[in-house]
Amino acid sequence: MLNAFNAYSIFELAPKERFKIESLLAYGDKLLLGLSNGTLRHYKVLSPDSDQISLELLRNIDKFSRRSIELLACIKEVQILVSLSDNYVHIHDLNEFTLTETLTKTKGASTFAVTSNIERDEKTQIPSIVSRLAIGVKKRLLLYSWHDEEFLEGKEVVLSGAVRSLTWASGRKVVAGLAGGFVIVDVRTGVMKEIFPPETKGGGASGPASSEVAGWGAYMGMGGWGSRPLSTHLGGDDLLLVKDSTTLFIDSEGAIIPNRRPVPWPASPDAVAFSYPYLVSLSTTKQHLEVRNPSTYTLLQTVHLNNVSILHVPPPNVSLVHAGKLFYIGSSSQVWRMTAADYETQIKQLIEGDHLDEAISLLEILESVLLDSKEEQLREVKMLKAERLFEKRKYRESMDLFTEVSAPPERVIRLFPKVIAGDLSICDTTASDSVDSGEAVDGSDAGTNPETSSIRNISLTKKVGDASSIFNFGGGKSHVDDDTASIAVKHTETVSDGPPVLEGHELEKAADQLSAHLNDTRQALSKYFHPDGTLRGDPANIISNASSTSSTNRDPFEASFLAAGKPLDKSSEAYAERTKKLLTAARLIDTTLFKIYIITRPGLVGPFVRIQKHGDPEVFSEKLRELGKFTELIDFLYQRELHREALDLLLQFGKSPEDERAPSLCGPRRTIAYLQSLKANYIDLILEFSQWPLEVDPSFGMEIFTADSENAESLPRSKVVEHLQSRSTSFAIQYLEHVIHELGDQTPEFHTRLIWLYLSTLKQMPNSAHHSEKLLAFLTASKQYRSEKVLGWLPREDPAFYEARAIVLRNMGQHKAAVPPVPPLPSSLQGLTRDRYCKRIHLTSPTTPTIYHTLLTLYLRPPPPHTPHLAPALTLLSRHGARLEASETLALIPEGTTMASLESYFQSRIRTANSKASTDRLTAMLRKSYLVDVQDRLLKEQGVAVVVGEERSCGVCHKRLGASVLWRLAR
Repeated sequence: MLNAFNAYSIFELAPKERFKIESLLAYGDKLLLGLSNGTLRHYKVLSPDSDQISLELLRNIDKFSRRSIELLACIKEVQILVSLSDNYVHIHDLNEFTLTETLTKTKGASTFAVTSNIERDEKTQIPSIVSRLAIGVKKRLLLYSWHDEEFLEGKEVVLSGAVRSLTWASGRKVVAGLAGGFVIVDVRTGVMKEIFPPETKGGGASGPASSEVAGWGAYMGMGGWGSRPLSTHLGGDDLLLVKDSTTLFIDSEGAIIPNRRPVPWPASPDAVAFSYPYLVSLSTTKQHLEVRNPSTYTLLQTVHLNNVSILHVPPPNVSLVHAGKLFYIGSSSQVWRMTAADYETQIKQLIEGDHLDEAISLLEILESVLLDSKEEQLREVKMLKAERLFEKRKYRESMDLFTEVSAPPERVIRLFPKVIAGDLSICDTTASDSVDSGEAVDGSDAGTNPETSSIRNISLTKKVGDASSIFNFGGGKSHVDDDTASIAVKHTETVSDGPPVLEGHELEKAADQLSAHLNDTRQALSKYFHPDGTLRGDPANIISNASSTSSTNRDPFEASFLAAGKPLDKSSEAYAERTKKLLTAARLIDTTLFKIYIITRPGLVGPFVRIQKHGDPEVFSEKLRELGKFTELIDFLYQRELHREALDLLLQFGKSPEDERAPSLCGPRRTIAYLQSLKANYIDLILEFSQWPLEVDPSFGMEIFTADSENAESLPRSKVVEHLQSRSTSFAIQYLEHVIHELGDQTPEFHTRLIWLYLSTLKQMPNSAHHSEKLLAFLTASKQYRSEKVLGWLPREDPAFYEARAIVLRNMGQHKAAVPPVPPLPSSLQGLTRDRYCKRIHLTSPTTPTIYHTLLTLYLRPPPPHTPHLAPALTLLSRHGARLEASETLALIPEGTTMASLESYFQSRIRTANSKASTDRLTAMLRKSYLVDVQDRLLKEQGVAVVVGEERSCGVCHKRLGASVLWRLAR
């Protein structure tokens, strides 16, 4: 499946050498070998990262120990070497390899473990490096810490069984593997906590969990029987515990990590370790090394090596060269250096082998600095997996994964047949049913495996023999021999030519899931558009606001155009490319959703047509015409602002007899509603297509221009008036009345034109009292028309327009001209008209009695050759004499006028004078009464006294008043 590691033989004992390799230790670029005869060999590793790796012997310490060196470890921070030999733990100088101390209490020791961590002093909080040593001596755990050039004894903990393995969980806790299980010990307090596997719920157990519980319990009471308990770190705070083939995952505090299934070991491993990013295990009985994914536990590689017995992974803190990613394998006579293959190559191998889950898991584990564009690679592999799921007809899982990685829409749509994907489709519509029946497309005897489909839809057939592929280690130091092989696929794999052919119910199922995915993508793209479908600006500005260079950004547009960590190109060419691609994606999504709804949900076609903004007009128009959905077609054309096409279609249906294909489009009603929805910039279209509705239904057609809507109010009114007047005077009058009276337009041209239209109508219909009343009312109410122009339109000698002329002259301030002294009409009517005229003038300016004086002057002293009219003058004096100045009035009365005829005038003057005098006396008395009332209230308020003593405090702030300045409020 994978070639994750390559084994290079770097050392081998000569045949004549009778001793064995018992232990090894790597730190930096150095390698120590502990031999069975007590000799320690010190090597330097040359070219560790190349195929020419070799060892250079630096020193050979013959009498390093009297007996076999069983275990080696170093603490680089203090330059000491720790060894286990002759049942004792010894301390040596790491540079000279001289013995500095033998820990006498460690007699009978079986194993030990060292650790170095940065800890803060409990009192001073000053950080310092603290090195610790844990030693297993039978059933005792001895703890030491390094201080002042020596190890100081710490806690001694008695355990329930013999210590067989030790692993530091953290700087303060160590995990001890016993014959019967595992315990975790706090090195400061000496508190021990046993680690038990979780119990299964219910009375019975089944599956891996039940075997785990049974296996763990079987260890208890078995003494030394069973395999050695193993434990190792997994690159973080997690630890893996192994006993026989049973596994358990714990954190650094000893708590069991839930929902972690056991590793499916085929046999009990003899050693386990974590070599980033893999879990490796060694089996001495099968003589091979297994490499597994720590997340999926999948066996990725098996490396066969003769007589292997030692697995050593240098921790990162003692070997920056290895950094936990390289390790050593040893046998009794040989040492191999395991070097990791390039991660890019490993991922490529997994993809080519169609092991996409493993490729995804590996990409998620690896650090970003180890890969070129990790996020982009992970996204690509997930899209490949989504394609595989689609080929297996797992449509929902496929679309969920496409949505998770924000796949480009064309990448997803192309998997569908042409009825949905159009020219993007990669479906082989001519494929025979042999694909579904299991026959090989290429005619081979092997069946088509649906799990091993095309990568990027490349037609490929892979055939792997039953025998494992071999890595040759033979003779040389830089190659592997025949004992190393990776796990191979045990059957012939035939890769299909593309996605399955979808028809009928299967197509509907897949299309339903595609519509859900495209709607999610459509929602994600909506942030780049205004509600009307126009762009908000440069998409790069919106992307940058959401962290344009962040590797974790999942924006679909960004994933298509930006490379993580690279600056965003703000050039005009890049902007044009971004905009074009964004609009293309939006167009593809809307068009595809439209096709899907036609197939799966016809009831949604109409609503979708009304909300979409970017669909392909040709596709929409063609499909909607084929389906006879002309109402939806009108809605689509409106959305895409293809108004002339829509209005032509409405004209076609509106003028024709009722069409059963679109009965709602017959008649002018739909056209009128469409024209009302257009904005003012389409005024030419509105005027052009409003003609036939005005002809068919004038009252309803006028709603185009007089409706209570923003569009109607914003139309250019001059153009509308000209257009309507060319059709009919009544249309223009109706529109101008609406504009002036309801919209409050004060444009003088409109007011003047409306008067002209009234006059034109009256000339055609002289007896129209309705229009005459409208004219007089408008002349009186409006102040915006051009009086000089209107006065020129009014006939001077026509009695029907006398009152209209008087109103216009009044507006011009020419009152004498407004009330001529010669009565061309009967005197009763003339007086009524003049009296009404003066009353209106007086009401507008009641403080100025000039208008009545002017009328009286016209009656009594008319210009020649007219004679005075005493009777109407006396009537005027009896009615309005009090409003005239007495001296000026009496001066105008002729000398021969009798006092009896002036009696009513004098009575009105006397009544007016008496009324004014009475009003003044009453006002004076009321004011005097009010003055007395105010003076009484003032005396009462001035008579109130407040005593402020030493103990008096404020009622609000409760502070003592003392000598403070006070202000007493009346309330």
